[in-house]
Amino acid sequence: MSVVPVPKAQMLAFFQERAPVWAADPAAIGLTLDQSNSLTAAVGQAATKFAAAQSARAVSKSATIEQNAALDELADLGAQLIKIIRAYGLQIGSEEVFALAQIPLPKDPEPIDPVNPSNLRFTLLQNGALELKWDGVKSNGTTFIVYRSIVPGPGESPTPMLSIASVGAKEYEDSTIPAGAVSATYVVRALKGDQLTPGSSPVTANFSYSLNNGQQELQLAA
Repeated sequence: MSVVPVPKAQMLAFFQERAPVWAADPAAIGLTLDQSNSLTAAVGQAATKFAAAQSARAVSKSATIEQNAALDELADLGAQLIKIIRAYGLQIGSEEVFALAQIPLPKDPEPIDPVNPSNLRFTLLQNGALELKWDGVKSNGTTFIVYRSIVPGPGESPTPMLSIASVGAKEYEDSTIPAGAVSATYVVRALKGDQLTPGSSPVTANFSYSLNNGQQELQLAA
C-alpha cells in the first residue's frame, strides 16, 4: 500500500505537513540537507501551481457561465428579429426580404392526412335512436361521414351502404331507423379536403320489437 496519497490535493497536503519536519533535522531521518531543501522547494512550487490552477478553474467556470448567458441572450434576440423579418416579408409578399436577410423562406405546412376512424360502437337510447361513437382524430378541417345499410324486413336484401350524415364530432345519433328494420350496418369514414379514408370496420345492430301500449318498440336483439 502506497504511503503517498494518490489524489493530488491530498498528496500536496501530505508533503506540506512533512517538509518542515524533515527540514528540521534531515540527518536524523537519513536525508541530506540538499534533499530536504529540494523537497521544501518542490512543495512551494507545487503549492503555487496548484493554487494558480484552482484559481484558473474558478475563472474559467465563471467565464463559461457568462459566455452561456450571453449566447442565450443572443439566441433569444436573434430569434425575435427573425420572426419580425419573416412577418414583414409575408406581409408585403416579397421573397427579396428573405434573400436580403439571408434567412430561408418559410415552408408551407405539411398537410395532415385524415386518420381512419376505428372502434365503432353503438348504444340504443331510450328514445329509440341508435347512438354511434368511434375513435378518431379531429384535426382542422376533418369531418366524419356516417354510412348505413338497412335490412328493411325479414328475408329482404340489405340496402346499399349510403351516407346518412356528415358530422364534426366523433359521435352521431341515428333517429331515422325505419320501422320494422331487422338490422342496420354502419361504417364511418374521415374526410379532409379531398382525402377520404377507407372507413372503420363495419358494425351491425340487430333489432327486435316488443309491444308497448299497442305500439312496436325497437330493441337490440340478443
